[in-house]
Amino acid sequence: MNKISPEALSATYPVTLRDEAFSIEFFLIHLHAHLNYHLGQINYLRRLIES
Repeated sequence: MNKISPEALSATYPVTLRDEAFSIEFFLIHLHAHLNYHLGQINYLRRLIES
């Protein structure tokens, strides 16, 4: 991540979602948040199984 230039982060992500264009920076932040959401679900289910 440290090697990605600010210009590269501000470039448009090559795939549109819902007919909207996003920057690569926005998409990486979105993926990070989405992963954390699923990690929270996994942790919740793990606690249900262990109790």
